[in-house]
Amino acid sequence: MTALRDEEPAAVAVVGDYLDRQVAVLRHAGPALMKGDPAAVHDARVAARRARCTLATFAEVLATSDPEPLLAELRWWGGVVGAVRDVQVLHLRWQPLLAELADVVAADAVAWLEGELGQRRRVAVAALRQAQAGDRHADLVAALVAAASPASPPGSGLRAAALVLPGLVRRACRRMDRAARRVDVAGSEGSRAHRLHDVRKAATRARYAAELCAPALGAPAADLAARMESVQEVLGERQDSAHAQQVLLELMSAPGAGGPEGFVCGALWSAEQQLAGAAEEAYPVALGQAEERAVRHWLG
Repeated sequence: MTALRDEEPAAVAVVGDYLDRQVAVLRHAGPALMKGDPAAVHDARVAARRARCTLATFAEVLATSDPEPLLAELRWWGGVVGAVRDVQVLHLRWQPLLAELADVVAADAVAWLEGELGQRRRVAVAALRQAQAGDRHADLVAALVAAASPASPPGSGLRAAALVLPGLVRRACRRMDRAARRVDVAGSEGSRAHRLHDVRKAATRARYAAELCAPALGAPAADLAARMESVQEVLGERQDSAHAQQVLLELMSAPGAGGPEGFVCGALWSAEQQLAGAAEEAYPVALGQAEERAVRHWLG
């Protein structure tokens, strides 16, 4: 681990410390993750996402000339953990309405849907266990440990964090700005959905970049991270709803899906459409707040 100095920490120390914390989550998830514990799965997914964004944004500080191989491995691990988390999110989203529907439709219909989700979860957890026990995961963690503490940091990494990091965060913010402008000229609903997903990914990178800087650069970085988080979460809600609706289509054509089961899926579909609509309304507000010059003044 690259230790932070008390005054004017070097850029590589700030970035390395943040990356070290994500590695610690991935290394110590342990039995809880193997069991598919929701908190452990969530933490592992977020740690992988944070590590990926850090390497993509601050590679030049860490002397990582070609981060793509490591980024590809982080995408693989994020996909493995994400498959479990996606099912857990569906359960969390649908549980309140399913409880209400239990008084309206036959209990067997609700139990059928919960059983379908349970089967998806078991398959995803089995894949997670196999991946976590394999050499590929161990190699990924070892590579992240090495990346967080380069033996010979580049010149930019040895400079003061306050001189180096704001410019890299600014680059991440401009990436989001460009993605947001492309949404405005989308030619179809499918194209717009894809471009909104790009905005979400860019906002996520900008959020974690600013979050990384907060211990060294203070409240302005934390404020920007919070604004980017709002964009990420609004678009995340929209993305979760789109995924939920796709799963509902699959469930409605699954074996055993009859009239009562279709009614349950239809009720959930309607609820998801309302949630997606609310996210669409919230997006312009969140984006505008993240684009304010006042919240980016420290980026130069």
